[in-house]
Amino acid sequence: MKVSGFTIIRNGCEYDFPFEESIRSLFPVVDELVVNVGQGTDETLSRIEKLATELGRDKFVIFESNWGFEDESNRRGGLILSEQTNQALARCTGDWCVYLQADEALSEKDYSKLKTQLLRAHHEKTLEALVFDYIHFYGSYDVVQTSRSAYRREIRAIKNHIGIKSVGDAQSFRSKDGSKLSAVLAYTSIYHYGWVRSPEKMKEKTFFMDQLYHGAPSEEQIKNKTPHTGENYKYKRILGLERFYGSHPEVMKKRISEKNWNWDFEGSPQIFSPSDTKKLILDKIEKITGERLFEKKNYLLRDLSPPQVSVILSTFRMTKQLEMVLESLSRQTYRQFEVILCEDDENVETNEVVKKFKRTHPEVNLKHITQKNQGFRKCRILNQGIIQSSGDLLVFLDGDCVVHPGFINDHAKNYEPGFYLAGRRIDLEETVTKKLNVESVKKGFFDYINLDWIIARMNSQSDKLHRMLRVESPLLRKLLQLNKVTDLKGCNFSVSKTDILAINGFDESYEGYGREDTDVELRLKNLGLKIKSLRGLALQFHLWHPRREFTQMNESLLESVKKEKRIEAIKGLSNLRSAL
Repeated sequence: MKVSGFTIIRNGCEYDFPFEESIRSLFPVVDELVVNVGQGTDETLSRIEKLATELGRDKFVIFESNWGFEDESNRRGGLILSEQTNQALARCTGDWCVYLQADEALSEKDYSKLKTQLLRAHHEKTLEALVFDYIHFYGSYDVVQTSRSAYRREIRAIKNHIGIKSVGDAQSFRSKDGSKLSAVLAYTSIYHYGWVRSPEKMKEKTFFMDQLYHGAPSEEQIKNKTPHTGENYKYKRILGLERFYGSHPEVMKKRISEKNWNWDFEGSPQIFSPSDTKKLILDKIEKITGERLFEKKNYLLRDLSPPQVSVILSTFRMTKQLEMVLESLSRQTYRQFEVILCEDDENVETNEVVKKFKRTHPEVNLKHITQKNQGFRKCRILNQGIIQSSGDLLVFLDGDCVVHPGFINDHAKNYEPGFYLAGRRIDLEETVTKKLNVESVKKGFFDYINLDWIIARMNSQSDKLHRMLRVESPLLRKLLQLNKVTDLKGCNFSVSKTDILAINGFDESYEGYGREDTDVELRLKNLGLKIKSLRGLALQFHLWHPRREFTQMNESLLESVKKEKRIEAIKGLSNLRSAL
């Protein structure tokens, strides 16, 4: 899938648009970046050419256009903006196109979420657009507008080559017949700085922009540089303004540090009119319910289909356990999955187990990959599994952990862009493990708490019995604090394929036992992901075997990841691809 980015700008320097920051924020997400530069009177074009040289000229498509101010009919309703946007869109060659206006920016913390949603959306034939959340800054970089006076969402990514066009003043997009687009949430924020610049520059920018909506200014307006909209450009403490305590995109931090004006937000008088009463009531309802009543939408919002799952299953010479695990996977309620069996060996007995399973369970898509036994090289074979996987969501599972029938469903249904999911396991002792076999799985031994489980727990032959309780209710999960988890276990976690590729997979520097999964978690966090708990869900049962000790060298490797806040594996997927 190829992704294009596109934007338009004219006299960006004169009117103090953060167009360079906007382009920088979009650059890492796209494969090409189309910039339509309106013929103007400042150095905007040369600045963009310089920026393209710095970032990578081969990725840019830059062209100049005449915005047609000499034709008075163009100066109505901001239509020039959609016309120029469509000129940029027409030059995009990607399957999907991400649009930013010159006063909008993306945050690096949202890159992985956006890439994941673009990839998932690409698989949906009827999907046409992604809808982004908005953070509107007003007057200063630490004040945001949260009321319904400011739109909270808008389309900023569209499927290409199907006739979609920018409409109106380039606020949104519609299909070629004018109908609303079928869209899903991008789980990505647009940081909008259209109302943040010095009061002097705000007046100049408003004077120019008003001409796109209301026609050419009069001689008196030109003399005094008075906008058509009068003193609307002046910052006022209107309804719905709040302090912003979050973080800005990295690309904006230099501009923010160089801010050369001050607006006294708290010291400004509150502006309130009788017409604001309706807004006040509706804003209160939105805060309580999360719903914005009577919201104008340029899209038809729907949910994405559940993700295609790849179970990355690791194994090493534990054939009895593997038989049970494979049998438990065959009984899953969720069927949109494949299994990539990653064997850190080329064991004959394991191969026979796989052949038998494929013969008895042809409905399960099982792929078996192996490598020569040259010591503990689990990370390398897992990376091979990642490369050969086809799912949107990768679920990691160990070959000694039998799973509940709802295991994959719990991972798939709870997946959310920007998160990795972490489950837990129930540890079984040696005595009870020896009694179990494939028939135990078929008979539903692991499906629910039964008398055998209670006896095993009383005899200290299994771990905490409450971990067998599967709790789906959000309210109960919150009351029981099952929605909280501190870390992941390598035998029971999931993450989007996009995110695991972004961190370069597992680090093959970990050649001894232990810490390779913690390494992955740290790098996912450094990428910007957050943990999501599957405690009380995605149940699995760890079959007993003698414990192994952590390799001491791996501890020092882990410390270096913490210290350097590393994102990509030193020896990961990129090394494996070049070796294959």
